Parts: sequence; C-alpha cells; structure tokens
Amino acid sequence: MAKIEHLALLQQGALQWKEWRSANSSIQPDLSQADLSRMDLSGFDLSHANLREANLWEAQLVGTDLTGAMLQKVNLSHANLTDAILNQAELAHAMLAWADLTGAELCDTRLIGADLRRVSLREANLCRANLVGTEIWGVNLQEADLCGADLRRTNLSRAVLIAANLSDANCDRTNFYQAELNQAHLYCTVLHGANLQEANCTGAYLYNADLSEAILSEANFSWANLTQANLTQAELRATNLRGAKLRRADLSKADLTDANLRGADLNKANLTATILTNAELSDTNLRQPLPEKIT
Repeated sequence: MAKIEHLALLQQGALQWKEWRSANSSIQPDLSQADLSRMDLSGFDLSHANLREANLWEAQLVGTDLTGAMLQKVNLSHANLTDAILNQAELAHAMLAWADLTGAELCDTRLIGADLRRVSLREANLCRANLVGTEIWGVNLQEADLCGADLRRTNLSRAVLIAANLSDANCDRTNFYQAELNQAHLYCTVLHGANLQEANCTGAYLYNADLSEAILSEANFSWANLTQANLTQAELRATNLRGAKLRRADLSKADLTDANLRGADLNKANLTATILTNAELSDTNLRQPLPEKIT
C-alpha cells in the first residue's frame, strides 16, 4: 500500500513534490496500489518510485520521469505518456491498452506480459527492451527504435513497423504476419523461424539478417536488401523479391516456388538444393550457373 505521506505530497502539486524529492533524494516514493486515475502528473519526477498495482487510468504523464520505476501490474490504460522517460522501468504484466507512448524512452525496459493492445509507440525508443512473448499485434511502432530488443516469440502480427530500427534485435520465432515493415532497418537481426507471411517488407534493409527456416510466403520483399542474408530452408513460396539484392545470400534448401525474382541480384548466392519451380527469373542477375541440385 502507498505511504499516506507520499501520496499527500504528490497531491499537493508539482512544486511541492519537486522540493521534497530534491531534499530527500535517497527516499524511494511508495505509491503502490494508489488510485491516481486521471491525475495530471506531467513532468513529475517519479524515477525509481514504487507504483506496483497503482491505478493511473487516463492519467496525464507527458514528459514524466519514470526511470527505473516499479510499475508491475500498474494500470496505465488510456494514459498519455508522450515523451515520458521509462528507461530501465519494470512494466511486467502492466496494463497499457490504448496508452499513448509516442516518443517515449523505454531503453532496457522490461515489458514481459504487458497488455499493449492499441498502444501508440510511434518514434519510441525501445533499445534493448525485453518484450519476450508479449502480445503487441496491430501496434503502431512506426519509426520506433528497437535496436537490440528481445522480441523472441512476440506477436507483432499486423503491427506498423514502417522505417523502424530492429538492428541486432532477437526476433527468433516472432510473429510478423501481415506486418508493415517497409523501409525497416533489420541489419544482423535474428529472424530464425519467424513468421513473415504476407508481410510488407518493401525496401527493407536486411543485410546479414538470419532468416533461416523463416516463413516468408506471399510476403513483399521487392527492392529489399538481403545481401549476405541467411535464408537456408526458408519458406518463400509466391514471395515477391522483384529487384531485391540477394548477393552472397544463402538460399540453400529454400523453397522459392512461384516466387517473383524478376530483376533480383543473386550474384554469388548459394542456391544449393533450392526449389525454384515456376519462379520468375527474367532479368535476374546470377553471374554463375545454377547448381546441379536445383529444382
């Protein structure tokens, strides 16, 4: 339960709260289980505060400093967290449905099991954030920074990731079904066994990405850069790879049945045991004969 004196100080306003925190920097504010719904806490210093199971429904937290705050099972649904600072915060199993986190800082934040339905994370910084197994389907992550994030087994189906940065992220077996990844940056991203079926990856940068055993059927990778990508045993049936850069990519044992490779650059690509049944190969740059073991 929240300490009565801490809650009373918070309710006195931003100035009194700032003065108290400045004079008592070693004290961790305890606001756990407090009802702070619809309160305007914009710009408040709530860093390292204990807000476990607090109710912040529809609260105004614009630019609020929540660095290292304990926010497990907190209710932040419909809250305005635009430009809020949540670096290293604990948000496991937090309720964030319909919250606005546009431009928020969430570096090294733990979001396992958080409810992020319909949340806006546009231009948010989620570097190294832990989102393992989290349901974030349909979420707006346009231009968000997810560099080094842990997204293993996360559900990002139908998510908007246009121009997002997922470099060095771990997306092992992540679900990107029908996600918008056009112009996304996926340099050295681990996408082993990921589901990108029907995803839009037009112009995406996937240099040296690991897409081994990934499902990419009917996805759009036109004009994408897949140089040196690992696509061994990947499912690429009816995938659009028109104009894609696949130089030195490993496509061994990949299934490219009915794929569109028109104008693609396959120079020095590994096509050992690759299935190319009915694939469109006109204007494709191979610069080497097809291997004997090719279908």
